[in-house]
Amino acid sequence: MLLSMAGVTLRADYSSPPRSRVGSFIHFPASQCLKVHLARQHRVLVGLPQAPSPNPLLLLPNAEAVYHLAGLAGSRPKCISCVQKGIDCHYTSANATETNSGVLKRKFQEVKQKTSDYEEFYDALQRMPPSDSQAIFRLIRRGADIKTVMGQITEGNLLLQLSLTPETQRRYEFPFVTTMPAALQTGDNLYLRSLIFEATFHDQNQQQLTVPLNQVNTRSGSPQYIYTQPYHSAEIVNTRLSSVDVSRWTAVSADNELMRALLHAYFLHEYSSYTIFQKDIFIQALTDGDERFCSSLLVNALLAQASVFPPFEVFKQRWKQANRYSIAIRGSKIANSSGTLKISAIAFLQKLGDFGNYGPKEQIFQLYKPPCYIGDKTLRHARDFTAWCLYKYQTIMGYYYFKSPMITIPPKFPLPDPYAEPSWYGDFILKYPANNTFTSLYFPHFFCADTKLKIILNAIAVSLFKPENVGRTLPANVKSNLRAQLESWLACLSVPLHPSNIVFPAQLRLHMEYHATILTLLQTPVNNDRSFASIIMSNENDDELLQEAISAAMIRLETIVRIYYLRHSYESCNTYLTFFLSNVGFAALERLRSSEVDHERFKHMMSTLIPCIKGLYDQGQHVHVASAVYRLLRNRLLPQDLRFLQGYIHWNITEDDDPLIISHVQSEWPIPIVGREKDPEAAKLENLARRLNEMSVDSSRETSEENELETR
Repeated sequence: MLLSMAGVTLRADYSSPPRSRVGSFIHFPASQCLKVHLARQHRVLVGLPQAPSPNPLLLLPNAEAVYHLAGLAGSRPKCISCVQKGIDCHYTSANATETNSGVLKRKFQEVKQKTSDYEEFYDALQRMPPSDSQAIFRLIRRGADIKTVMGQITEGNLLLQLSLTPETQRRYEFPFVTTMPAALQTGDNLYLRSLIFEATFHDQNQQQLTVPLNQVNTRSGSPQYIYTQPYHSAEIVNTRLSSVDVSRWTAVSADNELMRALLHAYFLHEYSSYTIFQKDIFIQALTDGDERFCSSLLVNALLAQASVFPPFEVFKQRWKQANRYSIAIRGSKIANSSGTLKISAIAFLQKLGDFGNYGPKEQIFQLYKPPCYIGDKTLRHARDFTAWCLYKYQTIMGYYYFKSPMITIPPKFPLPDPYAEPSWYGDFILKYPANNTFTSLYFPHFFCADTKLKIILNAIAVSLFKPENVGRTLPANVKSNLRAQLESWLACLSVPLHPSNIVFPAQLRLHMEYHATILTLLQTPVNNDRSFASIIMSNENDDELLQEAISAAMIRLETIVRIYYLRHSYESCNTYLTFFLSNVGFAALERLRSSEVDHERFKHMMSTLIPCIKGLYDQGQHVHVASAVYRLLRNRLLPQDLRFLQGYIHWNITEDDDPLIISHVQSEWPIPIVGREKDPEAAKLENLARRLNEMSVDSSRETSEENELETR
């Protein structure tokens, strides 16, 4: 027999056969437990035989006993065996007052709740449309538990039930003239038959299109609400990104919530434009602390790019730290190569200094060497993906800067089929407000199509901008072949990227880039080579057909630029917009000045110029180079035309802050003005800004001299 002197727990072990109540627990007050103990102790002292216990008892203390023990030992009671072994007793009860039956009831409720969650999940899957169930399945594959999944399903439903019927359609209105110009409404303009245009404009009866919530469009396979809501209202659904510890990678801030929000903004708005790494591998490395695919350099560079919305000082601080890491770290890790590429991209967009020496050539070319067998699949995946990102990025830097690309041959490993291997690219799952369903960004299809377009742009840049091609001309057969490649690219686009189905900013940008490239190619002069091939392709030189093709490309480019504004506006940062708004804006300005125009044509030109200037102004709040281009385009307007602009852009026309802005412009990007192809040096933003600054100084000097003469 083991006996506890605390008078709380008594354990009897007799040879008598147990009865039906063996192992039961009986609660006694502490005083009664002490009496039992003293009585049995008395029998031992006087030598009397002890009466056999009628039942082996395990006495569980009640609240009074627990209180008594807490005063003696300060903890829950222990059995003799655990006391002798020096270990803690394992209690199945949650607290000292919970009985054995209470433990069983609590565990039963927990199992019942878990079973109920799975039953509700099964019922929800039965009622979901196929697109939503696929999104939930992808969420499970990413590691989400049952509570997280049910939270995504049930909480959205509760919010919808408790709220009023939400406004599911949101559109912005054109400034100056609110309708689409008649000159753009041609019969062969596919973008006027797109779902995004149909969902944005009024129908023939001037009644707004009624779109049922969550209805899947049979033409595109996507939910209808993505065509009626702006992209910047969506959020990325990624459980790892929403819980990752970012502060371990940077010393700039310890606020994980802030840095997660910055990374979310980067992936939502900027990742598609300048992809430099595989996002799933990066987020996993960010979570696991894997320095092969993530580094402080890369994290700081991403935070710097994402900090276009907070105050400039936050951006500058992150930039300085990323700059220090770039100087200090010269390893050949993929993460550092991506980080250095990102720094170069930020310099390219912001133009805060001369960052021409940041190209990590000795590291980057390692990605293009024929790799020996790499057993690590993740490492091989990251290497291949980063090599394609590098090829795309240096093509952008060559083509848009009128320079021959550094790398002219694409990677030897082909791009996988986005339908067969979407995980190689990594997709994004989006959730829009007031909708409890998810939709795909179709990033695998976008990245594959964008890369194939960059291959054509690379070929154009190699042929057009090689040093020996001083005249910037192309042979007729080369020009025709490149145009055929571009048209074939458009015809082979997958269903989500078809002109009638595009909706996301990245998809619209892809089509803007296509038509802007066609426009540049058509305006490229043909050299004087009178070879047989040039004679065969002589129809390319037909002025009438050429002008029709140029006009059609400009109509489509302007249409997409306008549709982009109607659905998404220009306020959210999209660095590519600077290129296309400049292209359309300067072209409209040249047409406005070229000849006398009637009233309708003037309205069309001004209704094009004002949104472009406003868009550059909005983008200039995030990107320095856009602010400089905005001032260049605005200052080319005649004084009588500026009055139309002032109703839509708030600036003090008497406050001359242009010299201050222009003094910081260090950009070699040739502005899309007339004559840019023949003399890109004169069209560089930096040179144009310098000339404008000199004109402003001369004008101020002349005005000062005139005022002085009048005073005399």
